[in-house]
Amino acid sequence: MTTSPALDTALAYHRAWTGHDLDRAMTHIAPKIVCDTPAGRLEGAEAFRGFMGPFTEIVTGSELLACFGDADTALVMYDTTTVPVADAPGAEQLTVRDGTITYMRIVFDRAPFDAARAAASAAATATESTSTLTFDLYLRAVPAHVWHAITDPHLVPRWRFGMTFETDWQPGSPLASRSPDGVGKVHDSVPDQRLVYDWIQSDAPEANGGHPSTVVLTLTPLGAVTRLTVVHRDLAPDDAFAKVVASGWPMILSSLKSLVETGEPLPFPPLGDM
Repeated sequence: MTTSPALDTALAYHRAWTGHDLDRAMTHIAPKIVCDTPAGRLEGAEAFRGFMGPFTEIVTGSELLACFGDADTALVMYDTTTVPVADAPGAEQLTVRDGTITYMRIVFDRAPFDAARAAASAAATATESTSTLTFDLYLRAVPAHVWHAITDPHLVPRWRFGMTFETDWQPGSPLASRSPDGVGKVHDSVPDQRLVYDWIQSDAPEANGGHPSTVVLTLTPLGAVTRLTVVHRDLAPDDAFAKVVASGWPMILSSLKSLVETGEPLPFPPLGDM
């Protein structure tokens, strides 16, 4: 690589900011720097630092692709890996006077960052518009015994008020339920450890705002005891469905505990009589 005074300064600046040392990088920046970015022009070292600081913090890796320079100008091309965007290439054209960078033009593609921000905003909105229920239960049984009760087609209706599931409980497999009728998909299944599935009530398509909800069951061994954590998420907070499951889970989990520990579910009266 051929070096030059401008290129030496440009590379020293590049190594500093990609190494998360913004203070050292700023020693190569002139107080009255002018910088043109895709977002507009910046004037002065303080404005430049305010622009580069947040980006420096999200950089997780970098690769220098090419660089050229002469006495007063340099061009540096690089690729960066960032927290929101995995591949974020960029280039800088720099003018150097008296050992500091007086002008810089930064070129990079804003589209991936805009898309990442939009996705994050959509996810945040979705999170804010749904609710999650969490229940913890302790059973006097090893995880294998609890797992069997959770997945065995003959045992499930005994503690779930007659509800049945037709599935092999393998990741990616479909599932169908009866009483009430519903359909869904198994997303994760680790015997004796974790089960994740989504479900939507097909005989009441308006339930939960017409969207599926997700159930996560986690089994944690505690000696001769198993801690069962049930997380029911993606619930429409003002929907009647959320209110039903909020009151229903404690009952069916208590019945599961009774079945596992005594061999019999709790003798609740029929749902219509409660």
